[in-house]
Amino acid sequence: MAGSGNVGLCPDWIYSDSSNVHVAKDKAWFTSYHPFRSSIGSVYNIGDPIQVVGIGTVEFEVKARPRSFGTSTIQLHNVLHAPNYICNVLGRPITSVYTIGLGGSVPEGGPPSRGGLFLAGRQVAHFQPGPIGIFSLAVPPPAGRAFGASPFRVGTAWVVSCHWATAERVRWQELRALAARELEPPKFSRPYTMRELEYVDGHWGTEFGFLTLYRLGIGDERDRSEGRRIVRALMAGRDPAAMDGEKDVHINGRFADYKDSNKGVFPTHSRSPRAQVTSPFLGGNC
Repeated sequence: MAGSGNVGLCPDWIYSDSSNVHVAKDKAWFTSYHPFRSSIGSVYNIGDPIQVVGIGTVEFEVKARPRSFGTSTIQLHNVLHAPNYICNVLGRPITSVYTIGLGGSVPEGGPPSRGGLFLAGRQVAHFQPGPIGIFSLAVPPPAGRAFGASPFRVGTAWVVSCHWATAERVRWQELRALAARELEPPKFSRPYTMRELEYVDGHWGTEFGFLTLYRLGIGDERDRSEGRRIVRALMAGRDPAAMDGEKDVHINGRFADYKDSNKGVFPTHSRSPRAQVTSPFLGGNC
């Protein structure tokens, strides 16, 4: 299926019950966008796979009927950008929010209705006139852009079907989850309690003094977080290098390094310059 070669944007957003994904031909439709290489096929095994170059969110204003005054906003998520597909496609995911009506009613004094999208029993968008079997949602072009001619002509049979493989969908979800983890702020241990502060003051004078002995910086929250973990391990009589649930912090040394012969805490252990402190950074819909 080749692109239409029209000047301007493709004006057709075709509802396709045989498509498991939304597709947009032009990047101008997207309000958020992520480059992503993939491909789509057809449930009918017609033609070669179509290249996908991105994915994102699309929004447009719609009217319940051609002469309606009010508008509604439709937001589509996980829309694939496929520049070489013949048209824009509304896939089955739209039915998770809207009910599809395919016309049949005749408004008083007007032509037969082509149907549209309904939300809670109320029509919010309409399909525009076109060839039989083609249901194209009436939408305006993005700001500053204009429509070209429709690729669909009366008297010609068309099959609109976009199938996105499950493996490709999972690959996108994994990439998105990885990005979310990388963007999320680091997780630090909770602040000291009064009892813990008294423990630090009693053994090292101040938090600054404690951190300095262990080659940790008072101005680095990751270092301060590691210091709190060490203190809590010592107070509980545990080896800080083997703390359960604290696997993101690695401390060189043995528990004996932290105590003197009288079993009192003795800060002789210091973190090796090679010791690594790792804090994980963690980063819908129709």
